[in-house]
Amino acid sequence: MNRNWRRSSLALAFVVLACAAVPNFRKWFELARSGLMRLDYALYYASALQGLQAGWHKLYDLEAQRAVFERISPDLWWFPNVYTPVLSLVMVPFTRLPLQAGYVLWSALLLSSLLLCWYWLAPGDRPLRGVQLAMLFVPYPVALGLWLGQVVALQMGAIALCWLLLRRGRERAAGAVLAVIALKPQGLFLVPFALLAAGKRATFAAWAICMAAIGACVLALIGLDGAAAYAQRLLYAHAHPDEFWVAWSYTLMRRFEGATRIAVQLARMLRAHRAVATSEVRGGAVPLTAPSRHARSSHTTCRDC
Repeated sequence: MNRNWRRSSLALAFVVLACAAVPNFRKWFELARSGLMRLDYALYYASALQGLQAGWHKLYDLEAQRAVFERISPDLWWFPNVYTPVLSLVMVPFTRLPLQAGYVLWSALLLSSLLLCWYWLAPGDRPLRGVQLAMLFVPYPVALGLWLGQVVALQMGAIALCWLLLRRGRERAAGAVLAVIALKPQGLFLVPFALLAAGKRATFAAWAICMAAIGACVLALIGLDGAAAYAQRLLYAHAHPDEFWVAWSYTLMRRFEGATRIAVQLARMLRAHRAVATSEVRGGAVPLTAPSRHARSSHTTCRDC
């Protein structure tokens, strides 16, 4: 009787959640047909096109960016480019496609990444996992990230793969996968340090080596002038957050003033991450994804900056 009641309850929960997720998918499909000029994907696309057309050393040159934006569409949402050079490089193949076709392909990659996260990490039997799958697409932040084409979903898939590799004892490979942090560092930058605190030194070392290699390649590509322009852009973004649509209500750092208070908060977060990572190493299936959620809550923006 209890088993039948559980199955019926889970089936009902699945139906309700699936119905709640349908409008999110409907809007996603509508965006694929129109409205692309106000999506993060279009800005990723423009940043890659800017590097190809103006030269990678001018990736953060505002005049070069305006010229590219005008060629794409006058309706393209204007934000000074703050995306990492690595993200712009990853988007280069998509510049060979029309904007709409590229968005559809990119959306398929994001959806696949989320499905892999669910497949690898969701605990429980099939009915319970089915409910979690339907639940995944209901929250507004998840839907918004998919609509905009934000790279976070791709990074989450890499985090899930990292966890799978760690479970199989392939620590160095797991560290190499963590190099996906270079796409958008602020959302996941505490994950390698959490793993280091949990004793995964080989994973941390592999990640650090990969990041150093990526950094060297990027520096060779954009040059010292490009690197200096990027640093200046980040400083400008920090000083003028409103121009980049920073969502203050989700930004943990906004709650603290002064270097000491920020350092104390980061220390507390690192200690929490250590506990989470240690729990994962001992056999938990979900905790490795938790650092990314906590780190993301520390600096969430509408424009991926």
